[in-house]
Amino acid sequence: MQRYIIRRIGHAVLALLAISIIIFSLTRITGDPVDVLLPEDADVEDIARARELWGLDKPLHEQYIKYMGNLLKGNMGESIKWPGQD
Repeated sequence: MQRYIIRRIGHAVLALLAISIIIFSLTRITGDPVDVLLPEDADVEDIARARELWGLDKPLHEQYIKYMGNLLKGNMGESIKWPGQD
């Protein structure tokens, strides 16, 4: 019975990991978040500053590690719809 429970927990962890990778990938495939969040007339310096501020200038694997770390802490970032709220 203990083997069964341990196996089920292992499968649940793998499923959650796969789901997190899929969600992270879908958010990156839809386009550059900087293009959506900044106005169209933003200059190159503003775009570079925003990418650095949000960590979008780092490689994808580093972004994913930071994403998972924040997710495990319960920090899902600042709301885009309601600025100033987590």
